[in-house]
Amino acid sequence: MSVKPVAIHTHEWGGVGGCLELVDTIAKTKYRGNSWSAWSEINPRHRAFLDAILRSSMHIIATMRSKTETAQVEENGRKKVAKLGMKSEQRDGVEYEFTTVLDIGHETHHAIASKDRTKLFSNSDPVVLSEQTGKQLLNWLESGADPREDALKQFVADASLAQSMESLKPMFEEAWRTLRGSEHQAKAKEVYDLRKSELEKAGGVA
Repeated sequence: MSVKPVAIHTHEWGGVGGCLELVDTIAKTKYRGNSWSAWSEINPRHRAFLDAILRSSMHIIATMRSKTETAQVEENGRKKVAKLGMKSEQRDGVEYEFTTVLDIGHETHHAIASKDRTKLFSNSDPVVLSEQTGKQLLNWLESGADPREDALKQFVADASLAQSMESLKPMFEEAWRTLRGSEHQAKAKEVYDLRKSELEKAGGVA
């Protein structure tokens, strides 16, 4: 049985020596405070980190801290801060890289799936994570099921129902990220191009 390491994603992103700190340091020392230029050096490092996880032959559990995301809104002519929900302390979209994402409540410690290609936790009641949860995931992982095959099948089905490029593009972008590094990526592109051509002929492209 392969070792199952734990990757602390938040530390890689926002901890000491993490991406955000390095961007700030590089911007000040090399680019006169220009953080956009600094990101050109840090983005490859962050991508390599994620790719190492995706290409690993081991099962990896990644943990990320979350915080309340807020935004300033206007209500009855007055500005106020509104809570938008919880957001992981990581780059936007990182959840697309994982097979299953479980959000754990701060007060009750119950977990609920915000994404789950295993179908073990989808549409189920919130649960307290335990050793049994790990056994469920391990059994699924060692069953030989390939979540990318399921993701491709889902994209093929969804693409056939797409009535416009506005709905097709987001489907394809998620499938492309999910299937990165596999032979299924090329098939997804074929399906996308075919459905795009059909929509263009039908006048579905603005």
